Amino acid sequence: MAVRLLDEMEASYTDDTTTSTLLLPPHVSKPNPDQVTYGTVMAACERSKQWKEVLRFAKKSLMIQKDLNLQMDGIALTSALHACQQLGYADEAIYYLDLMKRLSSSSSSSCNDDDYEHNGENEQKESHRNTRGRQRKGARKPLQGPDEVAYRLAISACARSREEGRYKDGIQLLNEMKKDWNLKPDVVAYTAAIAGCADAGEYQIALELLQRMKEEEVEPNVVTYSAVIGACATASAKAATRIQDDDDDDDTYLVDSSWDDENGNENTDNDDYDKNNEIQKPLQKALQLLSYMKSSQSNVTPNIVTYNAAIRACAEGQDLIGAFELVDELIACGLKPTIVTYGSLMTACERVGSVEAASNVFKRMRTQNDEEEEEEMQPNEIIYGAAISCCRKARQPDRAFLLLRRMIKDGLFPNAATFNTVILAHTEGKKPNLDQAILIYRLMKSQKLAAASSSGSTSFPPSSFSTEFNTTTPIFCKPNRQTYNILIQSLSSNRRPEEAELFLRKMRLEDGFVPDVDLYTVTVTAYERNGQPMKALRLMESMREDGYDFYEAKVLNEAFKKAVKLVNVVGRGFSSKASNTTESSSSSSSSS
Repeated sequence: MAVRLLDEMEASYTDDTTTSTLLLPPHVSKPNPDQVTYGTVMAACERSKQWKEVLRFAKKSLMIQKDLNLQMDGIALTSALHACQQLGYADEAIYYLDLMKRLSSSSSSSCNDDDYEHNGENEQKESHRNTRGRQRKGARKPLQGPDEVAYRLAISACARSREEGRYKDGIQLLNEMKKDWNLKPDVVAYTAAIAGCADAGEYQIALELLQRMKEEEVEPNVVTYSAVIGACATASAKAATRIQDDDDDDDTYLVDSSWDDENGNENTDNDDYDKNNEIQKPLQKALQLLSYMKSSQSNVTPNIVTYNAAIRACAEGQDLIGAFELVDELIACGLKPTIVTYGSLMTACERVGSVEAASNVFKRMRTQNDEEEEEEMQPNEIIYGAAISCCRKARQPDRAFLLLRRMIKDGLFPNAATFNTVILAHTEGKKPNLDQAILIYRLMKSQKLAAASSSGSTSFPPSSFSTEFNTTTPIFCKPNRQTYNILIQSLSSNRRPEEAELFLRKMRLEDGFVPDVDLYTVTVTAYERNGQPMKALRLMESMREDGYDFYEAKVLNEAFKKAVKLVNVVGRGFSSKASNTTESSSSSSSSS
């Protein structure tokens, strides 16, 4: 209703009736909207959690108030900051905070001082205002600049931003509020900054902020500790990813980086230690922090969120035993495992590739349902995805496919990453099952599921999960670039270039991906190894359609030369054979 009334006021002000819903008759005079009008509508949108609407009206307010030489007041700016915080809009939050810094005393002088109470107790009582309401009798004076609430919201907006590195802006704001505005950061402000570090995996900075809180006598709460532990978990995860990427770039990394000891023996222990330490160190810090929370020195007791963060730290730190021990511990403390708990526990199984432990997770979920006589604790996409990846690491592709089928039967929707994991599981090893991998690709592309057979054990996960396909369940999962990379690479390496070329065409024509030059290279090489030079030449020529020049690629250029040479040899062979045949025919004719 407030939005519709404002639409009419704007239409009257701009002589534009296209947006008016005519709550009032056209002949009724309507006042022009001002900063109070927009602030009130923004507050209404804020109460109803229409965050994008808050920012839309904030932008319109700035445009109109610029024409009228007005300023947004502190309450409206705080509403805009609240919306930025909820949406994770860091740049916009910093912009509105800057506007708040520019609030001048002249913008406040128009307010009637008689409307405010200045005497002691009431002013002290209302120093932390309600940011959602309009100024009214009994409230404190309008803001002359940013307050603690504004900074907290801006810091949280930076922490929630999806842009990499925005946690740094949050920490900068944390320092600025004390240095420039003499505002003391409270536990909420510190926790928001630490939450940004958690998402970025900057656990050392998070620990430094925690120490700073104690030095400034700001008592951390359970959310603060949980965020620091979460930062440790993310740090271990990122370290493991970096190490894996390095190993993928160089399969002989450990050998190449080794050294010989005094006896001339090759030694890789130091390299392994450094890598493990990079993953394990954040985990150790997380467990130390959890241990401190449980001690008599702490006033904060860990809750389920804290334990979930610690279990995830064990998972990313590849401490499977520790993860299971923490689950048992939280149950002993009277806490109830959540779906997040089991998701982190399954991640721990996936990181080390323990199928037996993954089966145990499914069993624990079933046991919890039996004890509570309800079916609330059902595996979700994250749990199934981690279990499937676990099977792939354990070189058990049939189980991975079985879990995919059960996942779909449970009414869940596998994403492209889950399908890719199952496909990859069937393309790895000494005896890859490429036909099954192609079947899974077709299942991925299908609009409806069709019953498919699967070999392998039916005892994992527990038998309570049905293995039958629901033939009416839609998938709607589009293959991504990685899907095609896996299939084309594996088909080419197993000397099936015709099928690899077929997927090159599907990749381009059906799903709109331009194949990388590497995919052309492996397919051309497969044709060359199969002794099919003409097909190799034809494929290299088709590369031009995607903007590639095979002369610029050394491997393709060499393949092109070999193919041309082979074609010439074959051609000369045919010519020689034809010539011999002609000469033989001529001799026969002469003899006759």
